[in-house]
Amino acid sequence: MLAAALVLALNLAVTAPAGPGQTDTLPPAGGRAATVTAARLAGAVAVDGTLDEAAWAAAVPVSAFLQQAPHEGTDASERTEVRVLYDDDALYVGARLYDRAP
Repeated sequence: MLAAALVLALNLAVTAPAGPGQTDTLPPAGGRAATVTAARLAGAVAVDGTLDEAAWAAAVPVSAFLQQAPHEGTDASERTEVRVLYDDDALYVGARLYDRAP
């Protein structure tokens, strides 16, 4: 039930209309869509932001993101990796957001 609610919330956040000062755009013609594969969690993970458990390493990362600014629709200028795990009660999303000049 929680996973279904989270998926619904994520879907609404992605498809919500743009607000003032924002643009609502679609991928460029011939754009690509990423597939996210959620891995079943074996064991437990600590929700602490470190992503150091073996389950995170075993999950397939998604990294083919496109940027919005400064050049909309081009490959992201900074590396990002997102991994998704699930169990009977929850959906876990872990992300590593790299920055060359933090």
